[in-house]
Amino acid sequence: MPSVYKWEGGYQKVKSDSGNYTTSGKLVGTKKGISAKTLESYLGREPTADEMKNLDQETISKIYREEFYERYNIAKLPKELQKVAMHALVTGGPKTIKYIQELAGTKQDMIIGDETVKALKEKGITAAQLKLSLIHI
Repeated sequence: MPSVYKWEGGYQKVKSDSGNYTTSGKLVGTKKGISAKTLESYLGREPTADEMKNLDQETISKIYREEFYERYNIAKLPKELQKVAMHALVTGGPKTIKYIQELAGTKQDMIIGDETVKALKEKGITAAQLKLSLIHI
């Protein structure tokens, strides 16, 4: 799994950033690209601001793997596209997969599958092209 840990910032709790709020609207912040809703999904319950603030690198890496890399089948992508896709997925959320599938010209089912991978390879999509297509996220 490509590491995106070094690119993401520390803890923040910004009222104007929707990623800082849980499903019920509680402001808990974000850390290393982990949104309040992502942590909520991972824990199976609403997190506290202290839990978000105190996320350690091991837990963050586990969340990256389970909530992003495995959930959306990033491993199926060609190796050179995985890092770009992971970084965009962590910062931009699931709509990243929609944009990748749009670029591939495949059904936008929100899971990277064989059809998407085949289309990306046939089109010769490079990491630079993928990055440019995802810049608006």
